[in-house]
Amino acid sequence: MVVSRSQINRISISKEKIENFYQDKVFQPVAKVMANRSLNADLDKAVHNWFREMRNPLGRRKPLSLSRAIIQARALHEAKKIGLTEFKASDGWFRNWRQRNGIGPSLRLFGEAGDVNIEEVEKLIQAKKGRRCLRFGCSANVLDAARLVKKRLGFNHRRNYRKLLGSFEMLASSHKRNLR
Repeated sequence: MVVSRSQINRISISKEKIENFYQDKVFQPVAKVMANRSLNADLDKAVHNWFREMRNPLGRRKPLSLSRAIIQARALHEAKKIGLTEFKASDGWFRNWRQRNGIGPSLRLFGEAGDVNIEEVEKLIQAKKGRRCLRFGCSANVLDAARLVKKRLGFNHRRNYRKLLGSFEMLASSHKRNLR
């Protein structure tokens, strides 16, 4: 059995702890301190509570799309309320705050895609069923629904628009089958 020098040094340094553990049967691990521990825990907690409230609103409101700048502005507001005059909501603070609270890198989970009202699209499909469009080879109601979603989502690329048209074409064909 081979033991390295570093292991021998570590054992010799903590010799007393090992003997105490053997005699008392009480283990006390070395406390590790997080490198990005918050200096202003109250501020972090206030911003995180506000963030959770905006992302999971009570009632029938939609969750808000929160960007980095909005969260940093709220942190500055909360810092003024607490009385922290030297606080700067920098990008580094934001990155560490996100890491401390377990928030992923993308905060726009409820962006423009969440604003599409499926009921509007369904009504549009039902109202204009059956008209044909020769240009794309699909029904006009599908094009209208796709235009509505394109307006909401802001697709600028043809490839995405074609995928969107294809998905609406499938939706329209399933509706036609259900109507028969």
